[in-house]
Amino acid sequence: MNASKPRDAVVSTANISVRPENRKELCLTVASLLNPIRKEPGCVEYRFYGEAGDENSFLLMGEWENREALNQHLESKNFAVLLGSIALLAKVSTVDFKLLSEMTGRHVPRNIRSEMKEALYA
Repeated sequence: MNASKPRDAVVSTANISVRPENRKELCLTVASLLNPIRKEPGCVEYRFYGEAGDENSFLLMGEWENREALNQHLESKNFAVLLGSIALLAKVSTVDFKLLSEMTGRHVPRNIRSEMKEALYA
């Protein structure tokens, strides 16, 4: 991307705390979805990290070319499977979704928990 052009990238994160008995199943499910999600149009990067001090806590982070690409992902079958797995396996009260937009070099955080909760409980 040309450094002089404004960047309209969107970064989404989800902090997930899973029940210990479901940790392996969540990890296997997310691992199976990473490459298909990475191939979605507009996906720049999609990563899944484990918390160093808590083996039952994870961070799922995606970077999208723009909000439209993220919206397409949120409507995808891959996201539906991911969200269903999180709803089934995680401690729902500890799932926290956030959106970070980058526009012309400034980071503008925006909490999208309500949007994700609507999807989670739909």
